[in-house]
Amino acid sequence: MQLEELKRVWRRMAPSWRYLVAVTSAASAHAGYLDTIGYTDLATRYGGTLADGSGVRVWQVESTPPAPTPLQFAPNPTSLGIYGVSMDLGGVVSAVSGHADLVAGFLFNGPAPGVNAAVGSEANLFIGAHGLRAGMGAVAPAFNGTSTYSGATPRVLNASFVGEADTAFANDVILRRADGMVAEQGMTMVVSVNNAGNSTTPINASLLGEAYNVITVGRSDLLHENGLSTTDGIGRVVLDLVAPWNAVSFATPMVSAAAAVLIDKAQTTGALNNAVDPRVVRSLLMTGAEKLLGWTHSTTQPTDLKQGAGELRMNNAYDLLLAGEVSPGIVTEAAGWDLGAIEAGGASRYAFFHPGGRFTATLNWNRTIASYGADDSVTPNSLNNLDLRLYSSDPTGMVGLLVDSSVSPLDNVEHLYQGSLPAGWYSLEASGPASAAYALSFQGVPEARFSILAGVLFLGWVGRRSGWRPGGGRC
Repeated sequence: MQLEELKRVWRRMAPSWRYLVAVTSAASAHAGYLDTIGYTDLATRYGGTLADGSGVRVWQVESTPPAPTPLQFAPNPTSLGIYGVSMDLGGVVSAVSGHADLVAGFLFNGPAPGVNAAVGSEANLFIGAHGLRAGMGAVAPAFNGTSTYSGATPRVLNASFVGEADTAFANDVILRRADGMVAEQGMTMVVSVNNAGNSTTPINASLLGEAYNVITVGRSDLLHENGLSTTDGIGRVVLDLVAPWNAVSFATPMVSAAAAVLIDKAQTTGALNNAVDPRVVRSLLMTGAEKLLGWTHSTTQPTDLKQGAGELRMNNAYDLLLAGEVSPGIVTEAAGWDLGAIEAGGASRYAFFHPGGRFTATLNWNRTIASYGADDSVTPNSLNNLDLRLYSSDPTGMVGLLVDSSVSPLDNVEHLYQGSLPAGWYSLEASGPASAAYALSFQGVPEARFSILAGVLFLGWVGRRSGWRPGGGRC
């Protein structure tokens, strides 16, 4: 496909964008979800020391209805003023979008209330000259590549829309440029799949959810498109996380806001600076996720087709961030993360003592781009094939029996989950080509233990509260 043909393709995409809207009201827009995703727990435990996203610039990309004059992609300026957010629209005139306004509420007035600097873009302009720069030949994707915006590069991008181009070639170009932007600009990109009327609807909207390096979000009731990728690498798991709302449009910015909080804490804490990397952010959020009923995976399918790694729990991810960066060898706690590279010999191992209970680990790495062609072709480098295994061990790190493994030949994520791992020493191994870069995070959650006497007293209290007595029936 020649350059001019691709330009025509992406210009025609506006009518194909699908709004991810469900009926909701502004008054109920935040009811209860802050408790579910773990924000309330964080605010209770950390108080005024909790990061709030104040040091992170966020990019909100929105689709616009077909052929509006002017474009319609911006949140209401009054809302942004209430949130204390200054949004740069890149000099583009936009009418107020009700959809963008609701998304902005979750981005700027939820778990990241300190965000004060933002960028707003219309989806086709973002895919074109304002970001991915599809249709511009050998020009690489970049924020502010055409001097449209001012200020620092955003750290988090939220895309609460889906769509597809008219040709497979154009879809591939856009997805590969999205991967390039994440890998080259260090930007965490959080994107949606489409809402669906039932939980069995397969993926059929390619953009941007089928990119390799993004965080792809669904909704906790699982009524979204799901399954395996159908574009630019068929058979990969698409979903990474779900969040508790009745429309993917508003589940997605919950994850974006959580990412902003993690990045804010990381970039203001010297020992945590490496966690601003999108691979680490993605890994922390996936490891911290809560498995919902029915979650399943296999050794070659890293996560659940409908849930991904599970439902967003930013408290788990934040605690994991604070556990600190570790290096291969003996690790003092059953939690930590590493932005590292496979050691000589093809494996990096982390030995730790687990007190018994739940254990989760996620290995992430990027697809990188070799070249952007003058004919608008985008050539990715060969994707590294990394694996993640958990072995029994001893205190010296000597590897014993294999306990679990995640060895997908297609995905750029591996994920382990043990709901009740016995107490003992273990060795977590990331393997693949020597020097291959990765982000790894792991988190052990001890089983809750209490005495028999305490348990009896607790049951007695429950019985008095509910009208039920141990050993008896209804009062």
